[in-house]
Amino acid sequence: YSLNNGDTWIYSDIMEQIDDSLPCNLGCYTPRQTRVGPTGIIFCFVAQRGPIFGNAGWEGFFGISTDGGLNWRTPANISRGGALFYFRNQFVITIGGSWWSGSVGGGISLSSDYGITWEEIGGPNSASALGIFTNGNIICGREMLGEWGNGIFLSSDTCSTHTQISTMIPWCGLTIPSVGLLVGTEDLGVFLFSDEGDSLGSRNEGFINSINIQSLTLDNNGYIYAGLGQDMILSSGGVWRRPSSEIVTSVKQENSQPTEFILEQNYPNPFNPSTKISW
Repeated sequence: YSLNNGDTWIYSDIMEQIDDSLPCNLGCYTPRQTRVGPTGIIFCFVAQRGPIFGNAGWEGFFGISTDGGLNWRTPANISRGGALFYFRNQFVITIGGSWWSGSVGGGISLSSDYGITWEEIGGPNSASALGIFTNGNIICGREMLGEWGNGIFLSSDTCSTHTQISTMIPWCGLTIPSVGLLVGTEDLGVFLFSDEGDSLGSRNEGFINSINIQSLTLDNNGYIYAGLGQDMILSSGGVWRRPSSEIVTSVKQENSQPTEFILEQNYPNPFNPSTKISW
């Protein structure tokens, strides 16, 4: 870690401090991702990738440091997590601890005190957590075929039940304060969702060729950065930037009068315990 914006670095042996809590002793453990929460807590995802897993995937856990990287511990009451982190006010949501052939897994865990204490809240085993809204709704996606199928799901009861709101395959997510969540997809670009889970449309203006969104982040100056995967034919990936104000103000307001009234078929049908009716 660095105390001077990266000019010099200080070594911290996270593995030596939390070695006793390793789930097993096969293969090689390596820190794969570090994230810093809004209160300065450092989250480090440590993954195992050894002979037992080969090149098919990895499995791991995460450590927490509350003193700038000097000391590390593993959180209690949680068996997996750290593959992805998302922050919203005092809430932190994490997914996984395993990765197999392109899909993260291990369920979803939530902290309501900036990352100090945790609880596992379920979700599909191979879910990819995307974000938690200010109203408490959690949005998550699934990238594998199975019981849930592919798509984006919304939960208003802390992942006890879920409602599918899109068939898109989510790749990453970014919270837009006071607006909602920007979701990056595998091959459809980025889409904005409100806190209630309503789609506000795509935000792909400016991208050339590739719209494979690998990562999204927001800086302190109000710019959104998107990391694009390269198209296999056109080969145009890279990092793209756009003001967040354009993402928000590009929502068009229409005040036209209705010309007819239609009540659509409810879906899913049959349903239990809820259904959606468009009108």
